[in-house]
Amino acid sequence: RQNNFQTTAYNKLQINNYTNYEDLLYDQFLLMRKEISIRLLTDNEIDDYFNNIKCLSNMLEEIVDSDIVSELISQHVTYKLFSGNIDNKVLKKLLKSFNINKKTYNKITDIFCVYGGFIRYWTLYGRTEKELVLDLLLNDMSLKTKPLNNTIEECINLLDDIGLYNICYYYGINDKKKLKKLIMDSFDDTILTKEIYSSMKNQEFTYVFSEDDFLGGFVFSYMEDGIRHIVVPNEIMEKLDLIDYDKLPNEDIDDYLNDLKKFIKLDNVDYVMGYISMNGILEKSKLKSLIFKNHKVDISFGEIEEIVKSNDVLIYDDKYYSVIVKKDEALKLLDDKKKIKDYNVITKEICDFERSFTYLLRDYVDNKFSARDDKNDITYFIWTNLKYGSYNGEVMNDFVSEHNLNKKEIKLIDNFIKKYKDIITVWSLNGYTLKDKSVRY
Repeated sequence: RQNNFQTTAYNKLQINNYTNYEDLLYDQFLLMRKEISIRLLTDNEIDDYFNNIKCLSNMLEEIVDSDIVSELISQHVTYKLFSGNIDNKVLKKLLKSFNINKKTYNKITDIFCVYGGFIRYWTLYGRTEKELVLDLLLNDMSLKTKPLNNTIEECINLLDDIGLYNICYYYGINDKKKLKKLIMDSFDDTILTKEIYSSMKNQEFTYVFSEDDFLGGFVFSYMEDGIRHIVVPNEIMEKLDLIDYDKLPNEDIDDYLNDLKKFIKLDNVDYVMGYISMNGILEKSKLKSLIFKNHKVDISFGEIEEIVKSNDVLIYDDKYYSVIVKKDEALKLLDDKKKIKDYNVITKEICDFERSFTYLLRDYVDNKFSARDDKNDITYFIWTNLKYGSYNGEVMNDFVSEHNLNKKEIKLIDNFIKKYKDIITVWSLNGYTLKDKSVRY
C-alpha cells in the first residue's frame, strides 16, 4: 500500500499536462525531494490521507465544478497552490485555466487553510508541513547512540554539538550542567495530552510530539537500522507515573482543526461576542454585516446593544465596540486591521476555544503565581500579548523589570505564551491566528 500511494502520486504527475510549469516542477518538486528522506506512512496515516482528500473534495464541489476538483487538489499537494508558496505568474495561469475568479479563489483558500494541518504533500514524501519541521529538527537533535541507562544526564551527553546548542539555546543558557534542573522544572509546567502521555509511556515515536518536547529535553530520539526511536528519561518517566491519565485532555489543537463544518449555527450572543473578542474592536455596522453575510442572521442594532451592554463591552464614539480598555490603543488598532482585507468567520469551535482559553489562563496564573499580589497584571500581560500577536523579548524585559519577576516566573509566562501563540485569534489579523497568517499572507 505504501508503494501504491507513492506510485499513484508519481503517475499523477506523469499523466497531467505540466508543460507550462516545467521549471517549477524541477525547482520545487525534485529539488525539495533531494533535501529530505523518504517518509514511510503507516496504514492508518494512508487511510486518513484518502479520507481527508475525500472530505476536501466534498467541500470544494460546493464551490467549483466537480470535474476540476481533483485537479485543484493535485496541484495543491504538488505545489502548495493555495498556501502562498507559488510564483504569482504561475498562479495567474492556473486560475485562468480553471476559470476561477479572485472571490472563488479566496473561498478555496479558506478551505485549504482549515485542512492545512492534515494535507500530505508529494514534495515532502507524504509528510504534512508540521511533520517536516519536526523531522528536520530531529536530524539535528538525534542522540549519537542508544543510551544505556536512560538518564537525562546520559542523553544530554549523547547529543552532538548542534543538538546540545539547540537545547541550551531553548533554555537561554550556555552551561549544560544546569540543564537537568531546568528540564525537570519545565516539565512540571508542560500541558500534556492523552496522546503525548501514551507515546511517552510506551516510548513510541509519533508525530503528536512537538518541537518543544524535544527541545525541552522531555523526549530524546535516536536512529537504529533506519528507524527513529525515542527515549523518555527515567526522571521524566517517574513524573509520568504520578499523573492521572483520565484527567488529561485529548489533543486539543488537532481536534480544534479537525471539525471542518465552518458554519455551525450559534446563538446571537455567540455571534456578537465572538466577532468582538476575535477582533478587539469593530465598527457597529461591520459587526452587523459580518453576522448577516457569514451566517444569514439579520440581527438588529437594538439586540446588539443589549448583548454588548450585558457583557461589559466598551463603546467608543458611539461607533465602535471594543474589549480593549484603553481607547487610544483600541482606535490605533483600527489602522493595523486595515492591512488585512477579510475577516475570519466565527465558528462554534472558535467560540468554545476562546471561551475555555479565558478560564484556562486564569486558572494557570492563579495556580502558578498564587503568592503574588499582581496576578491580574500577569493575566492581562499574557492575554494582550497573545491577542496582539506582539510577544517578543523587549516586551518581556519591560514587564519583568516593572514587576520584578524571578527566572522561574519568567519561564512560566514564556512557556504558556509559546504554547498558545499560534492558535489564538489575533486582533490585528481580523480574527485569524498566527498560524493562519503563515499560510494565507
